[in-house]
Amino acid sequence: METNKPIRQISPHNMELETPETLFESTGSVLSYALRFQSQLCIETLLQSYEECIQSLFNIHGIRYRYPLLGATYSLGTTYNAQCNFQLNTNEEFWGDITIYRGKELTESEMKNIELISSLLVHPLRAIIHQKSNSLLSFNEETTGVANATLVEQLVTREAKLANRERVPMSLVLIDIDRFQNISESADFIVRDEILYNVMRVMRNCIRDTDLLFRYENDIYCLILKGVTDSNALQISERIRKAIDSYSFTTEKNKISHITVSSGISTLLKTDSIETIFDRTTRAVQHAKKMGRNQSIVADGKFIS
Repeated sequence: METNKPIRQISPHNMELETPETLFESTGSVLSYALRFQSQLCIETLLQSYEECIQSLFNIHGIRYRYPLLGATYSLGTTYNAQCNFQLNTNEEFWGDITIYRGKELTESEMKNIELISSLLVHPLRAIIHQKSNSLLSFNEETTGVANATLVEQLVTREAKLANRERVPMSLVLIDIDRFQNISESADFIVRDEILYNVMRVMRNCIRDTDLLFRYENDIYCLILKGVTDSNALQISERIRKAIDSYSFTTEKNKISHITVSSGISTLLKTDSIETIFDRTTRAVQHAKKMGRNQSIVADGKFIS
């Protein structure tokens, strides 16, 4: 059974022990947990180590971890009677949330010590998520995860070289969620990331298996269409736009959002560099925004200087 417990924000910065007489008699215990967490190579084993530590110290029923950008939810133990919920952050970046379940209510001292242990998860989680996202990119699989413009641009460069060598067309589409800043300001991290993930999921259903779709920047996705000229790319972009426009995005908290996107499209030219094709495509997105949003624009030279 879930309860309406306040959500606590946890960052690895400024976390310190409540008093020398708390559960941790020395920083040695904290360092041992930190080293144990940092040695884990995947989210599953990291969370198992975390759950074992919390279980041995506080006799909890279970934990749940969520990272919506990868569609990831991990539950260990029994998930009922929630006692606390933590959101893991570094600066403005969100690395998931953890819910602790226990029959007996946690004391404030226990809560602070659980916060301390939970803060040790942030950097290992961030490293694993980065690695997972980068690995998916390198194997040409779709992912939302961590936005990584440099890796996406490297992939576009590689695909452009292949297209030129094989003398086949290639088109680039940048898809930008309209007014996403307003959504971010009115929603918490979980709701925001659920929307980013579900937008990606809708887009996947509109493209071919050979098309490459990635999260490029915060609310911008990059679609690489091999063997496709701008006219066909426009049809694909419009299929995506209409699917998103007609979709009701419902989050776990039953918040319903109407989402629209603006898209820019460019077809690879022989003279293109990575900078020029992204520049043309970005300007096309900006023009779509200026024209009223919720539309696709081809960078055909008529308005792109």
